[in-house]
Amino acid sequence: MKSNDMATLAQIQASNPYDSTWLSANAGSGKTRVLTDRVARLLLEGVSPENILCLTYTKAAASEMQNRLFERLGKWAMLDDESLRISLTQLGIEQGLNKQTFKQARTLFARAIEVPGSLKIQTIHSFCSSLLRRFPLEAEVSPNFTEIDEWTTQALCTEILEKISTDEIGSVSLANFSKFVSDVNLTELLTDILKNRTVLSEFKSHSEIYSEFGLNSNVSFAECLDNHFDSKDLKLIKILRTGMKNGGARDKASAKKLFRIESINLEFIKTLEDILLYKGSTTKRLEYSAKTDSFASKAVLSKFLNSSIEQLNKLAERIEVFRQTRISYETSEKNMCSLRFLKSFSKSLYK
Repeated sequence: MKSNDMATLAQIQASNPYDSTWLSANAGSGKTRVLTDRVARLLLEGVSPENILCLTYTKAAASEMQNRLFERLGKWAMLDDESLRISLTQLGIEQGLNKQTFKQARTLFARAIEVPGSLKIQTIHSFCSSLLRRFPLEAEVSPNFTEIDEWTTQALCTEILEKISTDEIGSVSLANFSKFVSDVNLTELLTDILKNRTVLSEFKSHSEIYSEFGLNSNVSFAECLDNHFDSKDLKLIKILRTGMKNGGARDKASAKKLFRIESINLEFIKTLEDILLYKGSTTKRLEYSAKTDSFASKAVLSKFLNSSIEQLNKLAERIEVFRQTRISYETSEKNMCSLRFLKSFSKSLYK
């Protein structure tokens, strides 16, 4: 049997209404066809249209399925006996095909569109909405609620941002929050906040967030830096950049970055991570491991930095260890700014 015949056989088997079937298939492989065939076979078995419920994820899928089903039932109403026999056989119905079956098949189109409360093909969202409207008290929602669409969501987010920007506390939270998001994903992020506002409503304190990352909330990032690095490290940086500026193009590019360092701060750490740590992993080294004896070209190391290589290697190793601490502080700060903004956002949402 050919492979396409095997696929067709699997589809026919999956459309059998007497079987409980789970489908797992790629896009365009025929899932909608199987669902449509299954509904058609249910109708042929005498199931009333109002007792059939089809749920899809998108409106487009629901519309596509409804169009395909009604197109098929409409064609059945117009086919002669032989053509109808072939169509039903292709559907997987091979037994009991007679005049009565043909007559029933030709009436399905009218039944599907005329019976009150007939065949329902809905999205999961619309089905859930209908359940909420039937049981508003149990769901603790207003009986007159309406679903919010994408356009309305964006308009609401814009309105809330305008409110926040005019509020003294809110404007500060927005300014800090904007450091970590771009204009491209801001709307998407705000939409996610709206969707998950209940889950995100439990605000954590500064100390709770720091403790989650193994940090002491009483020690700031600047204080932590001062505890790990000092003026001797700045002198090493001066030695390193002086030597590298005499090297090739790559050394000179690194030296240019090092000349921007004036004090021990976040730029100090990130610049040294960029120059003293590997950016990729191989079988011989780990990603973000120290570039021991390899942070500059061989010519620069031997001619200009030979007497300082040991100290620079130790600095690279300390930068490797401190990198995770730097990430923890930055992530904690992002979380704090996000939660402060979320608090302002939620406050404006319910005003």
